[in-house]
Amino acid sequence: MQPTLTSSGSSSKSPHGECSVASVGLAVDVATCDGGLARYWWSLPNHVNLANVTDRHLVRIEVTGRPATFATAHGRPWKEAVRAAVTASGVTPQNARFAVKIDFRLAAARNANEVWDLDNLIKPTLDAMEGVFGARPFRGLPQPADDRADRLEASKRIAHPGKAPGATIDVWTIDPA
Repeated sequence: MQPTLTSSGSSSKSPHGECSVASVGLAVDVATCDGGLARYWWSLPNHVNLANVTDRHLVRIEVTGRPATFATAHGRPWKEAVRAAVTASGVTPQNARFAVKIDFRLAAARNANEVWDLDNLIKPTLDAMEGVFGARPFRGLPQPADDRADRLEASKRIAHPGKAPGATIDVWTIDPA
């Protein structure tokens, strides 16, 4: 039997176990499923008609390294690992809108205080992807144009034995017609 994803009386199939969904504002839905798996969905802007969206897979990026959360001491090595993996993938900055899927593989916690909030894992990862998104036209320090990521799906789990911590990042260009 396929588990369901429920929210305000609606349901859809989910391969991730019994899930509860909460809308947390700013067009973000969070589904927390069996085993603590959390998935976040950012919605497309209101002016985009989903019936006219076509996706083209651009690149799969394999990042090896210990994922780090936003505003921590481990952020710099993680961003460097993401940038190196983007460069190794051969992708070049695109002038497009994007859909991004990130599957984080986490290492076992070093201590009781080491926890990973999924939303805080996402930010430094996207911030290091200027090799995909290009640079935002901005006066001041250069910033990646991650504002062009219109859809985002992310998950986290402890890395399987023998698998290195890191992330698998899939990027699609989307063409809202």
